[in-house]
Amino acid sequence: MQLSIITINYNNKGGLKKTINSVVNQTFNDLEYIIIDGGSSDGSVDVIKEHQNQLDYWVSEKDRGIYNAMNKGINIAKGEYLLFLNSGDYFCNQSVLHNFLKETNDIDIIYGKQYYEYPNGELRPIQNPPILTLNLFFSGYSLPHQATLIKRQLFSKYGLYDESLTMVADWKFFLLAIFKWNCTIISKDFFIVNFNLDGISQNKNKEYINRWKIENESVLLSEFPNFKYIKSQNENAIRIIGFYLYLKSFKILKKMGLFKLFSLYVTEFASYFNKSTFPDDLL
Repeated sequence: MQLSIITINYNNKGGLKKTINSVVNQTFNDLEYIIIDGGSSDGSVDVIKEHQNQLDYWVSEKDRGIYNAMNKGINIAKGEYLLFLNSGDYFCNQSVLHNFLKETNDIDIIYGKQYYEYPNGELRPIQNPPILTLNLFFSGYSLPHQATLIKRQLFSKYGLYDESLTMVADWKFFLLAIFKWNCTIISKDFFIVNFNLDGISQNKNKEYINRWKIENESVLLSEFPNFKYIKSQNENAIRIIGFYLYLKSFKILKKMGLFKLFSLYVTEFASYFNKSTFPDDLL
């Protein structure tokens, strides 16, 4: 089974060097390595040229964004499975692919676990949820693409990443693959990569959050017309659960003689639910 690893890079010379070294030093040999550079001017191309004998394909040219670059890699790739390991991310050790690729059993999507690498060098293990639910994806969760194998034929069958999106095209692909196209998927309890947190998706400023929300909801409304109703029901359920938990807390406070201290907050919380007071039997 051949694996195609695709690395996207733009002006990240240091991160690119780390990524390339982690790929070319893998003990798993049946792989194709592709680098798509967006026309970097920081010396990244020099790093690529230093390793060009270990690459199957590389290009450095302007692109129309991250997903355009990823699609370029998909169109070049020949492997049965694809893995997107962008510059700055790197495999946990040299044998990780050899171990991870055992017993794939023709599954469409195979995903493992990752470590978050913080700017101070700290590595923190990130656990995947035990069950992938539609509601989980509605909230914005996505598979870690840098720790996920995707059958190349899925892109031939269903299309490439949606380049009209700037932030959530990979999330959209996984959402549809799992919940619309019924692709087979398995999770392996295996740490694969260290994910560098300096990328665009980690820049949680106000502009980023607003753009992410707009793209996220546009996909859901387009692909799942009942999304607004489901979202409304979920929000109501959360409010009811929160309301109940707060009431239980206030009952305890009353028994402890601390209720008056928090009465102002009680009133404000009750007014949020369009009630002037809490029911006497609950307080």
